[in-house]
Amino acid sequence: MLSRCGVHGGAMHATLLEQIRALHIEIEQQLQHIGQVTEQPHCATCTTVCCQEHICRESVESPFLRFILGNRAEDYDQENGWFAPGKGCQLEYGRPMLCYVYFCLKFSAAELARSHESVAREFRAIYVKTWRGRHMLTIDDLSEIPVPRLQRIVDDLTALRDRMVAEKPTVR
Repeated sequence: MLSRCGVHGGAMHATLLEQIRALHIEIEQQLQHIGQVTEQPHCATCTTVCCQEHICRESVESPFLRFILGNRAEDYDQENGWFAPGKGCQLEYGRPMLCYVYFCLKFSAAELARSHESVAREFRAIYVKTWRGRHMLTIDDLSEIPVPRLQRIVDDLTALRDRMVAEKPTVR
């Protein structure tokens, strides 16, 4: 049982983190689905890295994103990040939140942009002030986060995922 001050419980803490990981990955995949306005993913049309490598590097330097990536973090290239010529960004999940702030022009198509922008903004906001005023991406030790706060993140991610599924746009 949890104390009133929110002391973390080992097994419950681990379970909630795994739920967050699964929901986070599912939402990222849905965000990328929204961006697929052609037969191939939009990132495949890029000819250069879309951002600076140091921004891309956050995916392997942030303890949270590294947790989301799991073993996939070992595939990171120090020179190109997740970019592969002719294939674009190869990161399916665990992207830095900045990736969901700036997008290529393909996202500016009418309802697609509004839908994607709104979802992306809400997705990023879920992790703001996770613990002691810090963003989830800047917390070095995820075990510091109290169980009630993790549960709230799970609830927020679940609500966002469910709404995305209900409002899923059709890919053209």
